[in-house]
Order: sequence, then structure tokens, then C-alpha cells
Amino acid sequence: MKKMCGLWLCCLALMSSVCAAEPVVLATVQPLAWMAQAIAPAGTQVQVLLPPTVSPHEYQLRPADVAKVQHSALLLWVGPAMEPWLVQWAKQLPAEKNLALLPNVLHEESHDHDEASHSVESDPHLWLDPLALRAQAPMLAEKLIAIFPQQTDEIRQRQQQFEKDMTALDAELSARFASVAAQGFVVYHDGYQRLVQRYHLNQRAAAWQHESIATGARDRAKLLQLLNSGSVRCLFYEPEHGADVVQSWLGSAAKTVRMVEIDPLGASAKNYADFMRDLSQKMAACLAGN
Repeated sequence: MKKMCGLWLCCLALMSSVCAAEPVVLATVQPLAWMAQAIAPAGTQVQVLLPPTVSPHEYQLRPADVAKVQHSALLLWVGPAMEPWLVQWAKQLPAEKNLALLPNVLHEESHDHDEASHSVESDPHLWLDPLALRAQAPMLAEKLIAIFPQQTDEIRQRQQQFEKDMTALDAELSARFASVAAQGFVVYHDGYQRLVQRYHLNQRAAAWQHESIATGARDRAKLLQLLNSGSVRCLFYEPEHGADVVQSWLGSAAKTVRMVEIDPLGASAKNYADFMRDLSQKMAACLAGN
């Protein structure tokens, strides 16, 4: 009888702790988490689902990840084009607990390496455009107000401040890129169309069109010819690929351009503004020849 009572007490304690737990906003990637932290009431628990060095394109959910998704107060993700592995689990959530910023965008492939590989509308990396995040702020605020109705005024104030911050950051980035926008560059992973289109940058080609699809022999030959033409100043690659891998893939063409590592997920940054400043400074410095 004592064991039975003890078991019930443990169950009640567990249920109480679950009920008393603070609502958690779960973002798939760090840049979205920064957005949520900026708009949600101060002190809100905002967690990031993916490890900082893992690509969101082809992640495989673990049982612990599924539990986080199911028990979150709000799931904040990009959408099927970025996180196809999340679609079936997101569908099981009530509408008020699910916010896909680009629910109808699908990834489009293109094999034309002489121009932007796909349109900005089909590029799911929307966090690389501060104004794109600004446009999503009202929708996120509405979801947060449903979770924290007593803090509506605070959420609205934080939303307005976030929108002002994004406007100011956009002006800062625009000024930084203005003098180097005409300089040609190549990216290793084609995930920068939001940034390219916003600031009128001259991306000439991409080595990879998707995380798991490398260019064929013919496309690679065209890309190497472009790199050797003298019209490309920089090649930007991500930490997950590494300089050795990129140099090996490029061969002698690697000597004709400057190679710079940039992180489109901001793993080492402290906040969104610092993340975008660091990324843009690295790109602009290379394009300026510094």
C-alpha cells in the first residue's frame, strides 16, 4: 500500500512539474530563435532544435527531437523547402502551435551555373534578408499573443522594436555592400539568393545547387572556366565543407580566387545583428580585395 501511495505521489509530482513548466518556443535554427527572443516576452524559453553545426536541409529527427516538437508551445520553422523532415510532425500540431514562415515554398533546382541558380522566392534562407524577417514579425507576434495574452502590450512593443531594428540593419548592410556590389563571386552552396537580391550582389555561380547534389562533370568544367576567367574575385564556402574539401574540388582554379569561410547559420554569433554584420563584413572585405 505504501509503495502504491508513493507511486501515485511521484506521478502527481511529475504531472505538476509538467503543468508548471513554462511554455517553450522551439525554433529549428538559431536565426529564427533570435527572432523569437526579440519578439517574445522577456524571459521566454526559446530553444533551438538543430545543433549549431548541422545543416537544416537533411536533418534526421531523433526521438528526443520529436518529443520537443510535440511538447513545445510554438514550433517556429521555415517550411517544407528547408525542413522537409519536419512536415509530418508539424501537421500533427494544432494550428496555434505551428508557425511555418514559408509554408508554400518548395525548393527548385536549376542547372544553369552562369546566373543565379534559383529565384529568391524559392530560396528558403529567408533569415539572410532582414526585411524578410521584418515582414514575418506580425505573424509571429500573433502566435505569441495567443500563448501569452496577458503580455500582449509587451509583445507588440517588442515587435515594433524588432521591425525598427531590421530596418536599421538593412540600411547598414546596404551601405556596406554598395561599393562592392558589382564584384563577381561564387558560392559553394547556393543558399544566398535572399542576400544577393536584396543588396544587388553579383553572384555568378554556385558549386552545389543543394546539400546532396554536386554539379556534374560538364557543370564543373563550366564553373572552373568561370573561376579562371578573372571575372570572379571570391568564393564563399561554409564551415561544414571546409577549405581542404573546396580546394580539392576546385583544383588549380582555387588559386585564382580568394576563398573565405562564412557561416549562414551564425553558430558563433551572440545575436542576429552581430551575425549579419559579421557575415556581410567578411563578404564585403573579400569583394573589396582586402
